[in-house]
Amino acid sequence: MTGLPPDAEQEEIVERFSKCGVIEEDEGGEPKIKLYAKEDGSFSGDALVVFFKEDSVTLAVNLLDEAELRLGQPHTVMSVSKADFAHKSHSGGGGGGGGGEYQPRKTVDKKKITKRIGKMQRFVLPSCNTLFY
Repeated sequence: MTGLPPDAEQEEIVERFSKCGVIEEDEGGEPKIKLYAKEDGSFSGDALVVFFKEDSVTLAVNLLDEAELRLGQPHTVMSVSKADFAHKSHSGGGGGGGGGEYQPRKTVDKKKITKRIGKMQRFVLPSCNTLFY
């Protein structure tokens, strides 16, 4: 998303976007949300939210594109779109023989991932039921 106010905080982004679906969590249990910074370290107004289910991305784009981050505050209107990572697969490194430096694969703790996915699945099922009532 782009166009966020300079004082936007992760907690309010979580609150607004979690209504569209379960936000994925990192290994530490924190929501996978990236706030991008300018070269001087200040917030750029751009952010990335990673949802557990792709349908949530579509819902977020449909509901929140050109919506206010803070309801009733027109200066907080944001632009929401699906992220495009096509440029990443073409820039050197890790996958698909694109030249560049060798980057070792991340080691993955499958037990941790399975546990985290199970936890997120439990959030998905109850929230789906509330959409139909």
